Amino acid sequence: MAPRFLCLFLVLLAPWCPLPAPGAPPPSYPSAQVARQRFELADRDMNVHWNSVRKTLPPGEYRLIQESQRRWALVRDEMCASPIYTATGGETRHRSNSGPFLQTAADLTEQRGKWLKGVADFWNQSGLSGVWEDGEGGRIEVLQREGHLAFSIETVRGVASNTGALAGVAVWDHRVGWYSTPKGASFCLLLRQNRLELVSSGPSPHHHPEAGFDGNYYRTRELTSDSSETLERMLSGKTTKPVP
Repeated sequence: MAPRFLCLFLVLLAPWCPLPAPGAPPPSYPSAQVARQRFELADRDMNVHWNSVRKTLPPGEYRLIQESQRRWALVRDEMCASPIYTATGGETRHRSNSGPFLQTAADLTEQRGKWLKGVADFWNQSGLSGVWEDGEGGRIEVLQREGHLAFSIETVRGVASNTGALAGVAVWDHRVGWYSTPKGASFCLLLRQNRLELVSSGPSPHHHPEAGFDGNYYRTRELTSDSSETLERMLSGKTTKPVP
């Protein structure tokens, strides 16, 4: 099948940094003791879901998750130590036994555990419609219909929470999808077992250089009714601009 490309709408988000608004008080963090208890609970829960992934995914796919887990752990610790990411101000990095570090670690570990649970729960489901996440700040909402995929991609990556966003309709042929825009965004989607691999052709104006779309995405949950309706409108050609 020769590729055809449909572009319905795209969005570019400016880099976002979680600093408080001018004059707003800094966020409040619990004591180190309380934060440590929360982190230990989140870490135990994440390990439960990790074991579910290990038992569910084939060995080759499990190794990819292991690689992702190592990257995520390094980035998590960098975020927890950063006064920028924690919105505490100043330039002094947080120690690993401080309240801000441990509470941020607890929050990020809880999010990671939910992602691992979704990977295990949805691994054996058929079809492509749903929410796909790479566990490292990337998410794709997908609706599949007769040779096309309506999609919405959002990325938030790194200590400075750099962002990207793009939405449109890609052509889909069995296990491969294509998408391109006149402004230089183009990529393909490859279905590898039950994992979506996104590979772009090069730099894109639709994301920050540190918040690219490329990666391995796993279905983790169903679409909400609102997301499904938005993607349906895109497929029917009714959407010509971003939906608020």
